Amino acid sequence: MIQSQIVVKYDDHMGSDLKVVNAARASFGKESEWEADTDAFGKPVLSSKDARLIQFLARGYTSEEWDVLANEFLIAEKPEEIKHLIRSVRVKAQHWAPFAHPHLSIRIKAPIFVVRQLAKHQVGGVWSEVSRRYVDEEPELWFEPVLHKRPVGNIKQGASAEVADEPIIHFEDTGIDRFDIAQLNVDWYMRAVRSGVAPEEAREHLPLNMMTEWLWTGSLLFFARVCNQRLDPHAQGATREVAEAIYPILAEHFPVSTEALVYKV
Repeated sequence: MIQSQIVVKYDDHMGSDLKVVNAARASFGKESEWEADTDAFGKPVLSSKDARLIQFLARGYTSEEWDVLANEFLIAEKPEEIKHLIRSVRVKAQHWAPFAHPHLSIRIKAPIFVVRQLAKHQVGGVWSEVSRRYVDEEPELWFEPVLHKRPVGNIKQGASAEVADEPIIHFEDTGIDRFDIAQLNVDWYMRAVRSGVAPEEAREHLPLNMMTEWLWTGSLLFFARVCNQRLDPHAQGATREVAEAIYPILAEHFPVSTEALVYKV
């Protein structure tokens, strides 16, 4: 049995923070340029004016308005006042279009159950995935290092921090664990393929922790939303692992926009 790890790799990108700025300035028939100086890594930098513009586009507030809002939170005393402020932030218009112009492509290898979670992100992204209709080599599998118990209370998803006992199935005086069961499924698949069964039918017994690979391309705004949702502490652990690997790639190529768009705990 081939055990594997989640892998996220940069593939390609188009655009930059400057493209975000110039997409916003297009309505005025204007364009900005990079500053003459470069950062510590030799990369071009935005002017402070353009950096502030990105902040405004991302949150809908100028820097001054943002400071005023923060102060209102500090002095608010009644719950209703705080709720009103929260609602005002939630309904504030984000200028999303400029962030839809730059794009990023990444290659990811992850277990199928993680892929099906990430597939919920649709608008602004597209992917091309390896197909088991055509590929028939031995599958790679991913396993949680340890299993955890369900969370206590009326919570229907997630896992607690408490480690669970490993279930064992006893068959003819032999204990079979989750690794053994996965191996049996892989062995059956490989034997079926070698005996001439069509791969698209032989795959019916492959487990959800089988690894798959795909090329994922989307806008800067798209991947910022992926990170915001999947970096959340309540997100599934393996899915969060993917987002944690996407974030530095996004930040490398769109540093100012990523800082403005993504809230990383």
